[in-house]
Amino acid sequence: MTILFVDDQPQILKIYSEEVDYAHPWATVLTAEGGEEALQLLKTHKVDLVFTDARMPRMDGHEFAKRARDLYPEIPVFMITGYAGEITEEDIVANGVRRVFSKPIDLDFLVEFVAEQRSKLLGA
Repeated sequence: MTILFVDDQPQILKIYSEEVDYAHPWATVLTAEGGEEALQLLKTHKVDLVFTDARMPRMDGHEFAKRARDLYPEIPVFMITGYAGEITEEDIVANGVRRVFSKPIDLDFLVEFVAEQRSKLLGA
């Protein structure tokens, strides 16, 4: 299973990737510091799960999610943001985001959530 984390803060990406790598040796974790880089990774890697921040320079998470879902509708996209209260149900539906999580996300929850998504993908 390949997971892509998209956030403009490298330290956040490092925390997410290290936690998931440590807990789930079966996972391949990719990171991107913005939407454009993430779209390039989607074109060159088979990604099973995407987590994106909402607020990023150049291309925000909403635009990235919309473009990612337009290109690859089968990939579940989740948003992790410090501004969850500002995201409306319309934003979520319009951009194809499956669920929004508030920052800081509990890392134990994130690890467990990734495992649940793997089980869903494997049909378990």
